[in-house]
Amino acid sequence: MSTVRNSRLDGIKLLLIILVAIGHCIEPSRYTNTISGSLYSVIYLFHMPLFVFLSGYFAKVNSLKELKDKGIRFIETFLIIMIPQFLFYHSWHVFLNPENSGWYLMSLLWWYGILLFMKCVLPKMSVWGGYFLRFQRQCSCSYCH
Repeated sequence: MSTVRNSRLDGIKLLLIILVAIGHCIEPSRYTNTISGSLYSVIYLFHMPLFVFLSGYFAKVNSLKELKDKGIRFIETFLIIMIPQFLFYHSWHVFLNPENSGWYLMSLLWWYGILLFMKCVLPKMSVWGGYFLRFQRQCSCSYCH
């Protein structure tokens, strides 16, 4: 089964990646240059919430096995990013610092876990779960089994 890519969403993701790069480049001068500071504030006002929204839009986790597979890929990518930083800085602090390069991957792993919980466990827990299950049936084609 082939899927058709949405070029608008691809364009939005490209723009967000470019804004991340610009934001990181102007970050050191944001306190000394008013233009850099203003641009930095505007970029960070919306680009991360939009990244999170798009990540949720494309999220597909229907079983614990899928979550485990995605988690392993996220952790592998996290380690590929973080081990060179560890070797450069000679400190375990890079793995624990929330400002490091891999924070988004670990956040995605947690968000996927929450999504799986909401799809599989929450509907079976309470009266509110019944409302959520009805909403899920209207919005989603796949269920946890």
